Amino acid sequence: MKGEMWMYRAAICEDDPTVSKDLHGLCRQILSESGISFDITVFSGPEALLRMLEKDPAAFHVLLLDIKMEPMSGLELARRLREAGNRVSIIFATGYEEYLREGYDVQPVHFLLKPVTKAALQKAFDTDLKLNHISKTVSLEYGSRRFSFDADHILYLESQDHNLHVWLENDMRSFRIPLHRMQEALPAGRFCRCHNSFIVNLSYIREITRTEVRLNNGKTLPIGRNYSRSLQSAFTRFLNLG
Repeated sequence: MKGEMWMYRAAICEDDPTVSKDLHGLCRQILSESGISFDITVFSGPEALLRMLEKDPAAFHVLLLDIKMEPMSGLELARRLREAGNRVSIIFATGYEEYLREGYDVQPVHFLLKPVTKAALQKAFDTDLKLNHISKTVSLEYGSRRFSFDADHILYLESQDHNLHVWLENDMRSFRIPLHRMQEALPAGRFCRCHNSFIVNLSYIREITRTEVRLNNGKTLPIGRNYSRSLQSAFTRFLNLG
């Protein structure tokens, strides 16, 4: 839908209810902390997941698959998807190291050994987001014209008197649109709101103090009281991702 915020859609396929519940909790915790919008669907077996993907191949961005399942293993499910041309990201979780060598032909993002830790799962999600889902292009429709920006060249965005100023490395563009509309178009995990009137590109931050963001070019931006914690968390996450 036009203007809709991008959502990271994940599916968990695990036939052990206890393990499934634990994985779901870890996924929610990690993705909530990442600051991106997400949705998680849980499947107790591979057949229902396969039917959904046959009906809608783009239903999910990433699958977290147990390998040893009945009547179809996670490896077999992955091979069927690849044979059908589905390039959905796959993360395998298994308690059996001997399966690790068997799954490389389906090009998974990551293998996780059970019991799955938060750190390992977070690394897998970070890898998938960075390699497969974080776009570098920001597109904006303004009147009858369409503008595109390379996200790497945007330093920050500023809302002032109902105008949006897009501050680039060597330029500034202004549009009469609300800040939240541009925020919806920004790549996940690369930008963060630091104030009611400012969104900053995390890659240009040199230092964060209690009240200010200092950029590499010497510019300082204010930090709103309600945004301090989320900014610190997003910046730490960004550094770990890089």
